[in-house]
Amino acid sequence: MKALNVKDATAAANCYAEDAVILPPGQPTVTGHEAIQKYWQGFLDGAGYVDDTVSTIATGSNGDLGYEIGTADLHLKGPDGKIVTEK
Repeated sequence: MKALNVKDATAAANCYAEDAVILPPGQPTVTGHEAIQKYWQGFLDGAGYVDDTVSTIATGSNGDLGYEIGTADLHLKGPDGKIVTEK
């Protein structure tokens, strides 16, 4: 997401509906616009985030539900300062 690559958690959260739910890997669901903004801010502040590459596999909708399925390569700065890729 472009917003994350410029480290703007508010802009990232604005990509979601007020009642959106995100499913971070290995973590509890994050529900609602405000919680999503806090999630992204914490991620940007704490993970050594450098940038990401996102690939969409499928999108769809059914009634008022919309979804995207995809993969992401996150580039993070490790404790030693080296860039690592998390898939």
